[in-house]
Amino acid sequence: MKTLVTGGTGFVGSNIVKALVKEGHEVISLDVGLPSDFLRGYLRNWLDKVTWIQADIRDINVLNKVLSNFHIQNIVHAAAFTNSKDEQGPDYDKHLVDINIAGALNVLDLGIRLSVKRFLFVSSGAVYGGLAVGTDELIGEDAILSPNSLYGISKYAIEMICSRYSSLYGIQAVSVRLGTVYGPMERETRHRSKMSLIHQWVGKAIRREPIDFNEYRVAQDLVYVVDIGQAIRFLLDESYLNYDIYNIGSGKISSRTELYSAMCNALPNNKVNFVGIDEGSIEIKGNNPSRSTRMDISRLLCQGYTPQFDIELGLKDYLFWRKKSEFVK
Repeated sequence: MKTLVTGGTGFVGSNIVKALVKEGHEVISLDVGLPSDFLRGYLRNWLDKVTWIQADIRDINVLNKVLSNFHIQNIVHAAAFTNSKDEQGPDYDKHLVDINIAGALNVLDLGIRLSVKRFLFVSSGAVYGGLAVGTDELIGEDAILSPNSLYGISKYAIEMICSRYSSLYGIQAVSVRLGTVYGPMERETRHRSKMSLIHQWVGKAIRREPIDFNEYRVAQDLVYVVDIGQAIRFLLDESYLNYDIYNIGSGKISSRTELYSAMCNALPNNKVNFVGIDEGSIEIKGNNPSRSTRMDISRLLCQGYTPQFDIELGLKDYLFWRKKSEFVK
């Protein structure tokens, strides 16, 4: 089975590629950049199952010319321009819209022309935007959406277009909304410059730099990227899907106390300088996070998939990978 993964050299995309090739898929990875030696090392046991193509999703002519003869059966569209930590303004906004909306439309049109079995769009929990709620509530896929960032708006727009194209052209288009992702292969790329808080904290832990738990201001549904890849592979391989939108998260909120405990258990032999915490009583000093977003993953569970990593197992695995890969930046 040949599957096209756009954005296949990126953070989430590379983990999707890995999950697919481990289960027998032949993958065509399309991205604006070719894989680095670092990425090739991450996929070293399965490189013979991946074809790397360098192309821009905004150029529909190139997409049609390059991909027409691959007999692609499925498409996972993961390419996206995420929020930048530095750039703002109309030029930046236009660049984001061009890639996230116009580029996605090109890939969707390609899927229609190739009559793919399934088109899976990697969306984001950012579509929920202002729906941050209390820890005892869940955000389900049928919530009335309120994206409050251009990134979230761009993801929502493509979700709606996928739904419309399904009605018009018969393509089976499915959108998955990701929780707060952390894990292997998160690094700065051409289209990703804002690193997650967990990425920063794990790097500090390895370098034995201070970690301030008061930076965790919004309690989050933290999901390990390996689970993301496995869930997408599962949804791609299922013979029948009950829905056209799925949340992919851990289904629970990780508090600062839980993060502290998970970090300590993941680094039993390292003394980390925790700031903003009374280690004697394991009490987090300062204000508790005032908001949280917990995604309802009951659709995914009912479909038959269960996440394998909680926050403690995820952090242990991630820390092991960072150390083994000597990725300490």
